[in-house]
Amino acid sequence: MKRSILLYSGGLDSTLLLYKFKEEIKECIYVKYGSLHSKYELECAKYHTNKIGIPLRVINISEVFSNDNSSSLLNNKKDNKVESNNVVSFRNIILVTHILPYVKAQSCDKVLIGSNKSDYASFMDCRDTFYKAINSCLQLCDSFIIKVETPLIKLSKEDIINEAKAYKIVNTRTCYSDTVEPCGKCASCLGLKEGVS
Repeated sequence: MKRSILLYSGGLDSTLLLYKFKEEIKECIYVKYGSLHSKYELECAKYHTNKIGIPLRVINISEVFSNDNSSSLLNNKKDNKVESNNVVSFRNIILVTHILPYVKAQSCDKVLIGSNKSDYASFMDCRDTFYKAINSCLQLCDSFIIKVETPLIKLSKEDIINEAKAYKIVNTRTCYSDTVEPCGKCASCLGLKEGVS
């Protein structure tokens, strides 16, 4: 029985999880939170879930972040080449906790998310300590215990790129810019280039 839900962005990290754990993933959830590049992420997410044959559910919570102009992911006046500008405050805790009632309704007890070692420096909600704290809290919330798992948490971007090559993964969206083609200049694109080199 499939017992996992993948919090799926259409980016390289979560797409690797999709392919690695496709036998245990019951459904993927893409959460629209108002990011400028959402349209292009979602296209990639639809492409890969259709290819593998796993359902994709889209949930829109963009109103929650509608007044947050501090992040370049939500405000195109901020410089997305500066990593600290790309932080969306409280994003992961909101995304994870928002989907938990649905995860329980699907009789699933695991949420997969693609946080990894390369996110540590700038994104506090991508660190192992954050997910340990969330899992501790979840044990106090409900008799039906759901665990958030981060299979890539010890992997660098280079490690992830190499694993993705083994699965022949293409057509993912990691760029933060609101452009059809990846800009090659934002912090996310530059991190991807560093992982390749």
